[in-house]
Parts: sequence; structure tokens; C-alpha cells
Amino acid sequence: MLPTNQWVTPLLLLACTVNLPTPDALLVPSLIRSSTTPSTVTTFTAVHAHSQQQAALQLMQGASSSPSASVSDPYTPPAVAQSVHRASLPDPDAADLTGTGDSVRVVTQQMKKNDGPAITNYVEISLSTKEGISLHDITPQLHQAIREAKIQEGWVNVVSRHTTTAVTINECESRLMDDIRQYCLKLAPPSHPYLHNDIHLRPATEEDRRRVMGGGEWRDVEEWRAQEPKNCHAHLLSMLVGNSVSVPVSRGRLRIGRWQSVMMVELDGERERTVGIQVVGYE
Repeated sequence: MLPTNQWVTPLLLLACTVNLPTPDALLVPSLIRSSTTPSTVTTFTAVHAHSQQQAALQLMQGASSSPSASVSDPYTPPAVAQSVHRASLPDPDAADLTGTGDSVRVVTQQMKKNDGPAITNYVEISLSTKEGISLHDITPQLHQAIREAKIQEGWVNVVSRHTTTAVTINECESRLMDDIRQYCLKLAPPSHPYLHNDIHLRPATEEDRRRVMGGGEWRDVEEWRAQEPKNCHAHLLSMLVGNSVSVPVSRGRLRIGRWQSVMMVELDGERERTVGIQVVGYE
């Protein structure tokens, strides 16, 4: 049991001792603390000190003198807090927020109010990808799209337009690309017996059949089956990597980091692929 002087606080803890069989102690929430007796647990309930202080002290004395004493009063919920203490944040220009002993440099920019209409421009770029998994840096195309849209402040949305490709932001370095390819193949091995790869059992439902034949590309289901690849691993990896990114533009520049590149990830090449780029902002 806590010392009496520690109970005179804005929030008061009422200590009550309840005899429980030892197995039941495993079902008690984390706020229940075990006492010195293996079959006894002590619970702590928070109530407001201003109205319950005297009753709590009497209860503490009664509980300490009689371990089997029970509380007959109904539970009183804690009072609503009247005010919330908010810790003041240190000045980021003068304080160490990294834990390394270095101060954080905050770069601020004068906010500009844009009264004119927003500029939007959407383009699609085409890529010829390599066999299997490959990564393609499309950052130069994003810079070009920003220049053509002539925006100074805004953002760029990039979307993969295929279910077996992805887009991501990372370092475009040759050996890292090899690591990424190997890691992806470990996450989703192409040789795994995926249900999606049972081409002879697809389409499995009438809804699937409507989706397959709705575009008019094939004369019948057999023609569609003949061209359908076994690529479930690529679908799964596309979902894990992600299909879109959004990058801010400020002062006419794409605001990515020194070692960052925006890349399209081919997961089932080789093919002809497209990526959608939408530039939104103000001059």
C-alpha cells in the first residue's frame, strides 16, 4: 500500500483489497497489483481528491486493519478534468531535439497567398522495362512536368497505372537495386503455388468473367487464358510497395532529399508500362 502522504494529490488512489483465487489474478487488468499474499490482489481506482479525500483515508485505514473488508459504496467515476497542463516546447533553433548534442536548424519560408486559379496538369510517361523485377528512376520526368506546368508552390502526384507495378521513393544505387530485387523475390517467390496462378480455373465467377471479357480485347475466355501470365507474386509485391506517392513542390523545385529518387518498380517485366503524373499548384 502507498504511503498516506502520496495520496494527497489532485488525483487520489483508493486502495481496496480483494481476496481472489490465484488463477483469477491472471485475468485482472494491468492496473491491478499483486500484494504480498499470493491469493490477494490490490486494486487502485482513481477519483477526484477534492470530494473524496477524507473518505479515502478512512477506507485506507480500514483496509489495512482488515484484509477481508469489502467496499459497499458504488463506484464513483473520476471528475472531468477542468484544465490540461500543456508542456511548453523548446525553441527548435536553440534546443537539442535529436539527442546527439546538435541543435536542429529550422528552415522557414515566407508564406505566400495565392489569389490566382490553381494550375493542374496531367501527363503519362511510357517506360520499356526489363525482365522480372526492375527499378526505373522517373525523377527527371517529374522535374520536366513541373517546369512545363510553371508552378512555384504545390505538389506532384505520381500513380502506377498497373496492378503489377509500383512507385516508391528511395536511393537509386546499383547494388541497392540488386538487394531490392532479391528481397522482393524472398518476400513473394514466383514459384509459390498461388491460387491466382491456376489459369485453367479462371475466371472463377461470373463477375470475374465480366471483368475479363468486358474490354473486348479477346474473342473468348480461352484466348484470354492463353495470354494470361502466372504473376500472383507481382500483384502481392505491388500492394506491399504501394501504387502512388505525393511529393511537395516549393519555389519551383521538387522537395525530395539529397539521396532520394522517385522510382517506378516493375514487378513482372519485361513490358511497356505507363506512369501517371499530375502537377497541382500555383505560379
